[in-house]
Amino acid sequence: MEKKHPSIYYLTYGIISGVAAIIIFLLNYAFIGVSGWLQILSYVVFIILMYLAAKEARDKIKDGYITYGNSLGITFLTGLVGAFIMGVFVFIYVKYINTGYLQETIDETRMVLIQKFPNMTDQQIDQTIDFQSRLVTPFITSISNFFSFTFFSFIFALIVSIFVKKNKPVDEF
Repeated sequence: MEKKHPSIYYLTYGIISGVAAIIIFLLNYAFIGVSGWLQILSYVVFIILMYLAAKEARDKIKDGYITYGNSLGITFLTGLVGAFIMGVFVFIYVKYINTGYLQETIDETRMVLIQKFPNMTDQQIDQTIDFQSRLVTPFITSISNFFSFTFFSFIFALIVSIFVKKNKPVDEF
């Protein structure tokens, strides 16, 4: 059997994780009320895909063995590919598809501020919203999403790699 390069696994599962993240993002947007459950679902799906990428690499090209470091590399790169896809999607989505998305986010923030901080004056709320408005652009939103996805990828990769690693037995003489 021909051995494949590990990139086939992290690219394949990274693309799948990016597409899954897009679907969950759209579901979250469509059904705002269940966002907590969808966030948990996205983490579970993401962890499973990272595990599968490293496990397949271990079983198919590493003769059933993989070090923690190799597993960490494959799982993190899986997440990085997914993060890139999601970041590009978010940019396209907020810049061209749903141009009102960022304004909706700002309006939602205003409502949350009014509800959670009733002692804030209108001027304080306006200053907070004005500051947020300058930071909430399609580019910054997509970059923020990319780095957030990348951060969680690393955390999950550290954990998943513990369960995927399988060191070669040491021959004793």
